Amino acid sequence: MTSGLRHERHSISVLKIHLVSVTKYRRKIFTHESLELIYKSFVEVLERWIFTY
Repeated sequence: MTSGLRHERHSISVLKIHLVSVTKYRRKIFTHESLELIYKSFVEVLERWIFTY
């Protein structure tokens, strides 16, 4: 049974999110509102998992 954890030489981690933004047409894709929503979502996850930022 796999635990889902990634074991490296000096760390053990698990990746929960991978955000990739491809700018095909070299234009701004994030508005101020969308960046604010992304920031709030990341802060919520950080607080839930008790990370410091």
